[in-house]
Amino acid sequence: MSSTKRPLVPGDIVLGEALLCDVYGEHDVLLLRRGHVISNERLLDKMMERGVFVDDADYALFPSAQKKEESPQEPNDTRSSLRLIQQANLQLDQLLVKLTEGDRDIKLLSDLKEIATQIREAVEINPDVALASILFNQKADGYSARHSVATAIIVLLMAQSMQKPEAEIDAIVGAALTMNVSLYALQEVLQSRESGPTPQEAETIRRHPQASVEILKQLGLTDEAWLACVAHHHENIDGTGYPMGRSGADIPENAKLIATADRYTALIAPRSYRPSILSGEALRNMLMDRGKGTDEAMAANFVRVLGIYPPGSFVKLASGEIAIVTKRTKNSRAPIVHALLAPRGSPLPFPHKRETEHERYAIREAVRPDWSIIPFTMQHIWGKEASD
Repeated sequence: MSSTKRPLVPGDIVLGEALLCDVYGEHDVLLLRRGHVISNERLLDKMMERGVFVDDADYALFPSAQKKEESPQEPNDTRSSLRLIQQANLQLDQLLVKLTEGDRDIKLLSDLKEIATQIREAVEINPDVALASILFNQKADGYSARHSVATAIIVLLMAQSMQKPEAEIDAIVGAALTMNVSLYALQEVLQSRESGPTPQEAETIRRHPQASVEILKQLGLTDEAWLACVAHHHENIDGTGYPMGRSGADIPENAKLIATADRYTALIAPRSYRPSILSGEALRNMLMDRGKGTDEAMAANFVRVLGIYPPGSFVKLASGEIAIVTKRTKNSRAPIVHALLAPRGSPLPFPHKRETEHERYAIREAVRPDWSIIPFTMQHIWGKEASD
């Protein structure tokens, strides 16, 4: 009977040094004996990609086992971008429920500002994890809050890239979080219903920007820039938006910024009547819409900030591997990715970093992941900054 095997990770086997024990491949096939020296880097990489295992009794000899033994003593208060975003989602959902029930306690405004601070901190810790959480959280409960937090993450990054003043960024993020405060109940209903809105519901949707402004004023909000963003975040460049039908320069720039992020996050969210749209396809739709519903300069900046393949997107590489985008680079078409599935579709023993600027690992296309065969969490891929 074969003994229990444990997988090794990069760094456990050192190039040019003798193996500490026998190593095995899949199905307990002996690969190399104890004492063998691997001197070919390409061979070592290939072995690790396919999976290298050792007997459970020998596992303690390797660095990865020693790190696992040390982990319980490590502090559990590591700053996590993902944890902060999850907290923001939960707190905003609870706040929206209170507002829907008619609560107009002025303290709710300070709660909103606390949520905005959490999002700022999450982006400061790791902006790529913050962006990836948008795609990873698409099936979580509470669509309305999740949608607003996702929009706030994106507008924060865009506003920072535009070097806007801090006070202005605060207003933009606050507006993204509160743009739909009057629409919470209806959004939750429509998210799970297979049919579209009724004529009466459509009218509620058309009126929600101004209705949301009124609620914010009742809470004591006097920031005119914030209120203007909420009031105009559904106006279109060509004048076909609502509720006022404004166009071009008559729409505040920051409202255009929120509108761009709002459209994107709506497109990538799954509906009861359709699956989510791939992030790359959503970006293409927005670029094709330039000069009509979407501001042209804003759409271009959106792509520069998020990339053609935003973090959290799944892609197929020239190598045949399926990978997840983990970090943006200066080249919007060539992010850093981690391969999760081998060319034939079997899960890799651990995520493998790939630089897509190299021809061998160039991105061929965006794909929809099959979560049933992907055994990794965000923490497996991004580390402690993505712990929940």
